[in-house]
Amino acid sequence: DLYKSIKRVNEKYGLNIHIQYNLNPLVTNSDNVFDNYYPRVEGTDTRTFENCFIRYKKYITDFMDAMQPDFIQYDQYPLRVRNGKEYVQQEYIPCLQYVAGVARDRNIDFHCVTETFEMKNDGVVTTRKINEKEAKWLNNILVGFGVNEISYFTYYTRNENTTEDES
Repeated sequence: DLYKSIKRVNEKYGLNIHIQYNLNPLVTNSDNVFDNYYPRVEGTDTRTFENCFIRYKKYITDFMDAMQPDFIQYDQYPLRVRNGKEYVQQEYIPCLQYVAGVARDRNIDFHCVTETFEMKNDGVVTTRKINEKEAKWLNNILVGFGVNEISYFTYYTRNENTTEDES
């Protein structure tokens, strides 16, 4: 209701206000997310990728139908995932493709928040800036799926306040 009210005021007064709602990425490794976050769909009681994806699609459809947003804002950091290549092929790309299709079908822009860092947690959290090859891969895949705007998010902090030797 709040979003719809802001939208009405925006249109009435010719303002340029847009509320950003980030669509969360698919999570397949959490019973808590599977049981409590995604809408229930008959026949999807077992947590498999296929059932998670069915519920995830319903989550996106329900969101789009209820909010009628001006654009989709997708939020995902594929380089943070421990099983990188497997995750990208089996989850990241199918979900990105699905959300891109929703944006195309609804004739709205597709925006994405992505990462400037990689973080691993093997008992100790470590971070590193992504390299040029990784940045190009992220940009190319997002543009390839029709993303109109890319925002970069980071937890990475330089140890010194300098830009020396940074590209």
